[in-house]
Amino acid sequence: MITHVEAVHMPLLQMVEKHELSQDGPRNGHSPGPKQNIQYAKTPTLNLHKKVNGEFRMVEWGWKSKLVMQSPSASKYVQLYQYKLYLDDSVALTPWKKENGVSVLKAISDYLGALHDNVV
Repeated sequence: MITHVEAVHMPLLQMVEKHELSQDGPRNGHSPGPKQNIQYAKTPTLNLHKKVNGEFRMVEWGWKSKLVMQSPSASKYVQLYQYKLYLDDSVALTPWKKENGVSVLKAISDYLGALHDNVV
């Protein structure tokens, strides 16, 4: 079983390997989603975009996005994070830079769409 402290300090690939070898079952009553190999209750808010036919499209999200960014092919992708902060108008944030052509609205809607598809 992977503890929270290990999850914070262990490189992600080692954590996946440890989980795949573990027979302990879900941590704290939570089980990974059907397409996730990580035994941790929270999914990171990450989008992984790749340019397809001149337009950036989300190709992965959550833990899978993190795994891809640790691979040798990471330079082919753009990983977006912290975009949910822009939902709160009361927080003074620097203006969102349109990260390689991806607006904050597209980043949020892509993430929510992927989350919806995973739940339904």
